[in-house]
Amino acid sequence: MPDARRQRPESKITRPRRTLSVRVRLMILAIIAIVPLVLERIHNEDFERNERIQAAYKQALDVARQGAAEQNQVIVSARAILQVVASARATFDASNDECNRFLATIAKPAPWIKTLSVANLQGRIICSSAPDPIGLDISERPHFFKAVASGDFVLSDYYVGTRIKVPLMTLALAQRGSNNAAAAVVLGLFDLSWFEHVAKTFVPPSGFMLMIDGNGTILAQYPNHQDLIGHEFKDHPSVRDILSQPEGLVTEASLDGVRRIFGYIQLPGTHARIAVGLDEKEVLARVDREMWRAFTEVSVVAALVLLGIWFGGERMLVRPIRALANTASRIGRGDVKIHAAELPWAAEFTPLAVALDDMARQLIAREQELRDSNSQLRELAQIDALTGLANRRAFNERLATEGKL
Repeated sequence: MPDARRQRPESKITRPRRTLSVRVRLMILAIIAIVPLVLERIHNEDFERNERIQAAYKQALDVARQGAAEQNQVIVSARAILQVVASARATFDASNDECNRFLATIAKPAPWIKTLSVANLQGRIICSSAPDPIGLDISERPHFFKAVASGDFVLSDYYVGTRIKVPLMTLALAQRGSNNAAAAVVLGLFDLSWFEHVAKTFVPPSGFMLMIDGNGTILAQYPNHQDLIGHEFKDHPSVRDILSQPEGLVTEASLDGVRRIFGYIQLPGTHARIAVGLDEKEVLARVDREMWRAFTEVSVVAALVLLGIWFGGERMLVRPIRALANTASRIGRGDVKIHAAELPWAAEFTPLAVALDDMARQLIAREQELRDSNSQLRELAQIDALTGLANRRAFNERLATEGKL
């Protein structure tokens, strides 16, 4: 005898397993379809963001190069003036007063020249376009003895003047004597007026422009929101990076606390760098606006699609399925007088409705066959097979019927 514990019960109600509804599945499909669009939009926005950053780098570096070119132009002009002064002094023997007036006349048309001076070989300034420098001893200045030693044009690095606390550069040109040796040195002192001209012309309102010497001291700035000139910032990350290379690009927090995209270049003949910084937030503002607008549009479309699936699926899918299920239940309970195919169904549901009607017709036909079979069996049970007359069972049923009457 088999073990009873191993025998399964003959009658067991199987509970239907619950899975995701049709609407949820459609929503998952919609999300899967939307995700690639979102990823593509993210990729496009990231690409445009990088393009904007690269364009900002190029713009900042171009402005820095424009500053270097402007300085070169000023130096070339200053050298030409020094050559004119040296040639004039070599051709005539002028007194110091006449020399002063001559230098003042030459310097007047060039507003970026602070003073023009002439120093003897001992390093004493003997004449100048301004009275203050006369008599100063510059024999210890590197540019002076380099000009005497080379007999050629020399320019100093940028420095902050001792008498006037502004960044200056000195240009020196040896005046050659009859033996082609240095007879005197013509000096030109010029300021950074060209710096402000470049900044106002090329730097946007939210931009920032700096000139930094080799020690990290700020020589000039634009705009002058904070007085940084003369202060040393060699330990500041942005200044340290700018001084690390002759030319380059960097994105860091600037001295004014704003994160900027910097382009910088070393000024020829000096250790100074000119750096131009563009506000990163402003550079990327349009891209960020477009990005959030795109994400908002995708989110709205996704929300509309999901809502449409949820509410539209209820009307177009769930309700017809429930109606078909209800029809099948009625047929199962014996209500076979149903014509489901006559109702307006979607094309996908019409075959199922036709199948339900066909099932109902088959049930009606089989029910009729069952009735006919039962009638025949009843007749066979009440008639004797040999005589064809009613048998005892028929007699008893007739007697019981008469007795009730």
